Amino acid sequence: MNYPAPSGHCRHRSISRGLGICAKIGFLAILPMINGQAAQDTDLRPLSEDSILSGKLGAVGMIVAGDSGAALSLATGFLISPCHVLTAAHVLARPGQHVRLGDTVRFSPSGKNGRAMTQPAWGRVVAADPDFLMSTTAPGFNPPAIARDWGLVELDQPLKDIEPLKLVFPGARIAPLSSFSIVGYPFGARQITLHAQEHCANWSGHHVSVDMGSMVIVDCAVRQGMSGGPLLIEGNATPLAAGIVVERVEFGSKVMTVAVPSTTFGDKVVAAMRESEVCAAGSPFAWPPEAANNPQQPSNRIPDR
Repeated sequence: MNYPAPSGHCRHRSISRGLGICAKIGFLAILPMINGQAAQDTDLRPLSEDSILSGKLGAVGMIVAGDSGAALSLATGFLISPCHVLTAAHVLARPGQHVRLGDTVRFSPSGKNGRAMTQPAWGRVVAADPDFLMSTTAPGFNPPAIARDWGLVELDQPLKDIEPLKLVFPGARIAPLSSFSIVGYPFGARQITLHAQEHCANWSGHHVSVDMGSMVIVDCAVRQGMSGGPLLIEGNATPLAAGIVVERVEFGSKVMTVAVPSTTFGDKVVAAMRESEVCAAGSPFAWPPEAANNPQQPSNRIPDR
């Protein structure tokens, strides 16, 4: 379901397969233009073999959730332990409902060539924000709702041969000039192949009156099907996720990505991981490059029960 925006207004939509939302909200009016243009859809391309990310994203995979038909969601998720997958809440919820714990989800991790594996792993939703409600109409730009757009799936069996992604440690400082990448499975004929855009600028600080603490905004191109994928902060030897991709914002031909940062859901995810009887999960956190030599940083070990 799409809600067309009048010319001159931005468009805002969730980017799972199940429900696309476009609202008349003038969102980018609060983001003064900085040097360069925001991403174009053509900047989103299959992950190239010479990318620094090539061969390191086996933890990113395709999510299939919901009922067959219009309520089916095809999206992206990523492993943060051998048996835990993060994705967006709107991928898991049905229109007009909250996320239902216990719902079945299929996850197909990336193969060596970036294509989703044909043999999926099965799991169930084990955590989500109880206040998240999947909208059935154009919701407008709602930062508190965006902050609740996360969900955690526990697989029935651990995937032991895949290296999970780490999340940025809650409270770690991300430099304003940090660069980001996004990866995922855009819907359509190309969806079986992992797509990416690298070297995206951080626009989160460019605002007037809206509290951006519950989201990260970057000038990456993003398409339907990429909801739930990782927002990767660049500069690490191994991929490090700063958050979960949840929204696409358009202004004319310019495209931006909105993500929920790990600071908003990290403690809740850790609490659910502690209760796992499927795999012994270590800490899902790591420090970004700027904080790596900070002697005051706390331990990133998950406390014992």
